[in-house]
Amino acid sequence: AVGGGGLLGRHHLTASRSAAASSREWNAEFQEVLALPDGLLKFTRLRNLEHDFVYCAQTYGRIIISEYCLPPSRRTIQPISIGGIAGGLKYISQGILFKFSVDSCGLYRGDEYAMKAAAHEIKGLMNLFHGTSSLLHFPLLAFIDYRGYRLMAISLLPIAHDTIEYGSADAGKSLHHKCPELNAEMEKVGRLLNLKAHRVGPDLFELTLPADIEAHRGRDGRVYVLDFARLAPPQPPSRQGEQLYNLFRMEFVRKYAAPLCSDGYSRLGMHNYKEHASDLAQAYEHLLTVVVPQTAQELCTTPGLSLRTLSTVLHRAGVNLRLLGALRAALPPTHAHGAVCSMLLVEAIARSMKSHLGDILRGKMRETGVPSDEPYRRAVLDFINLIIGRPLHPSQLYWSTYLRERLEKKFPGILREGEDDLFEQVDLVEVVERLLELSSLVLSQEALKEFNLHPREFEFVEPDLEEMGTRVTRLNLVDYADGMALFYQAQNRSEKEGRSRLLALARKRLESSIASMSTNFVATLQLGAVLREMALLMKGSAREECLASAAEAYATVLDQPMEKEWHALANCRWAQVRMDEAAGASARTEAAAALEHAIERCDAALLLLPRHPLALRLRADAFLRLAEKVDEDEVQNKLDRAEIELAPLVAGEGEEAMRCRVLLVRVLLRRRDILLRRADAAPDDLQLANIVAENTSYTGRMMEAVAAEGEQHVRDAFPSWASWGWEQGGGLAALLDLMVVLREAPSARRVMLRDGAARLLTSGATVSSFKA
Repeated sequence: AVGGGGLLGRHHLTASRSAAASSREWNAEFQEVLALPDGLLKFTRLRNLEHDFVYCAQTYGRIIISEYCLPPSRRTIQPISIGGIAGGLKYISQGILFKFSVDSCGLYRGDEYAMKAAAHEIKGLMNLFHGTSSLLHFPLLAFIDYRGYRLMAISLLPIAHDTIEYGSADAGKSLHHKCPELNAEMEKVGRLLNLKAHRVGPDLFELTLPADIEAHRGRDGRVYVLDFARLAPPQPPSRQGEQLYNLFRMEFVRKYAAPLCSDGYSRLGMHNYKEHASDLAQAYEHLLTVVVPQTAQELCTTPGLSLRTLSTVLHRAGVNLRLLGALRAALPPTHAHGAVCSMLLVEAIARSMKSHLGDILRGKMRETGVPSDEPYRRAVLDFINLIIGRPLHPSQLYWSTYLRERLEKKFPGILREGEDDLFEQVDLVEVVERLLELSSLVLSQEALKEFNLHPREFEFVEPDLEEMGTRVTRLNLVDYADGMALFYQAQNRSEKEGRSRLLALARKRLESSIASMSTNFVATLQLGAVLREMALLMKGSAREECLASAAEAYATVLDQPMEKEWHALANCRWAQVRMDEAAGASARTEAAAALEHAIERCDAALLLLPRHPLALRLRADAFLRLAEKVDEDEVQNKLDRAEIELAPLVAGEGEEAMRCRVLLVRVLLRRRDILLRRADAAPDDLQLANIVAENTSYTGRMMEAVAAEGEQHVRDAFPSWASWGWEQGGGLAALLDLMVVLREAPSARRVMLRDGAARLLTSGATVSSFKA
């Protein structure tokens, strides 16, 4: 992303046409799937597509890495030239562009740091992919780590050197901004991410995103964005090149009090350089003095914290893993020597060892150039034995000198006074297990079991190493798509047990997706929907807890910068949760308060999108339900408000309009009951009799219109009988009103009544409540 050519090189489309002619069109499939309406088909296809892409990238990526040090003529897949200077050799195979993350030009001061910079590509993409813009399109992307090397795999895009419309492809020598609509969209995205506007390029054009991000008008008419590595602003560098890979976490940037400049400490951001640098230095000070101590305190009270979940917790807080030393120093005195303190040290040691093992494997690749696994397996086993004390003298030397130096360089402040003999002070089993996990190494269960029993007396041998695996970092659309596919499958299940199990699985997959990328707030929004559906199948405290978790998910989404469409939807779904809570409330005042809050959430959605159909319908529904909870003199007012909300919505077509018509019938029936009671009390009031007649006539016409749309349309209006919470009364009232609508319908439609009655009784509603 630095030095010209960027992520793909300047001739991506031209160079790839012949190579990809017979390959799978990953990008075309990806964009086609993303354009589908949300549903089971979309998310099943999305899951399968990313799984296939990662499998293909991993398979061919291993071949490319294995043959990296062979002479070009002996390689199975030949490198190509597509421009760009920041990076190593590039390859195209199976419709995928592969690029080595190596420091070929000395920009990063080493391959390890080049790999760190490359990792920011996928982090930047994930921050842009979820909920920032519906107009921008992105490639499929993955990283393959194998034998100490990192290879980036990206779907070929229909772009070329002449399709760029935004950003710079030559390290800022020229800047493209010829499309006002695209400029405005990119500026909006930057503001959503809390990035600072700054002037760059020969004409000092104002950008919010980094200058070397690129947006292309593809040959297919879509706008594609690429080169995401410098999306996050840099932390103050202590040496040359650090500003390219020591970046703030975007979780921190989004929540920070002031916007920060992505081009700070860069020659691309020379205009107002000192101002941007000062902003970044203040932000880093805030991170160290406020966020790190707060996070250290939270670590001590986080339930179930483990080495596997530690990075997720830190990333969610916006804390970089390289600040493990600062975190350890900030632990409260009561935990200065506890489990969390030890955990932070083990994590730092394992990551330092992983870094060293990468150096060893790259050196072995350059030394031997052999594609087979044999020399690398021996190197891995020698290294593992070295760290567990075999042979003892070299191991002691490693722990006391080399490892300490690497630890203090990689994680400043990690070691405390008195920690002189790390080999004796740490849990070797924890260190080895974490190293294996980070390095995708698999040792036999028998060997690990014996090692756990006698860690300082054991030695691993060649048969113990079962696999030198490939570590793949991806967009992780699989977990998200899996969760959503399971959610939609649950919608089609009528039996409670099967539905509950599918929803529980959907919850687990979405939580996994969020854990891998905490800024995936679209997944958080969908998790709220899953939790709400789960709650509606529960009773008592379990139901209340699930609804509270759903509300918390929506509050999290509303607390983050996203497109207003997402915020409007989150407000609407939160309103639904509050209405569910009202249906289950035992006290009338509690139910009324919940409904009032639901109306407030709908109002918030309508402030963002004034004619949002779901917000209007839900607000009308809340007013109708509130009419049952307020004093008699307020009922008419609430019904009037509900009817006013629904009036402009009932004339349309589709499921939403049908729902509104059914809801309006319920309002009219409620008003008719009130009017009939008044008419009974005043039989001589002719004016009131005329009002009753008009209301009855209008109600009849609406009922007839709804019934005429047929049984299937009514089913569409209430697609999930089990989700209405019959035992709380809300769903019962809805179905009984619907039965009234259909009671005069032809006999063919009366199947609806029998079906509804059967579902009511099997879902737990009492016979007495049904008779009512």
